Amino acid sequence: MSLEIQSRTLAALIMLGENPKNIKLQEAMLSLTPDLFADHDARELFVLIDEHFKINQPFDVTRIMSIVPQSLFDYLMQVIPMNWSTATLASDIKYLHDTCRLRIMRERLNQLAKEVKEET
Repeated sequence: MSLEIQSRTLAALIMLGENPKNIKLQEAMLSLTPDLFADHDARELFVLIDEHFKINQPFDVTRIMSIVPQSLFDYLMQVIPMNWSTATLASDIKYLHDTCRLRIMRERLNQLAKEVKEET
């Protein structure tokens, strides 16, 4: 499910990316960071989108297809046709934040358990 939400979020960004001044796009981009994307390909595609957003360049389907590295092209072809809406975009971003928090908490708990085990 997480990969689907990561992909759907990227699809929404790309579809909104024709106009970097779109308020929904700006809100989304300002709330997203690469670490929210646990999947390597999703993270790399987000970084590419973010680079264009930061310099106020469009990153619509045509542009992304022309600049995406070959290693991400197959993933991009899976992302583009995904269904999305601005309502799901907001809830998907919240899900990505929650999932990232849980991943960090799990890592910290595992580290604490390891330290306790080493002390005993």
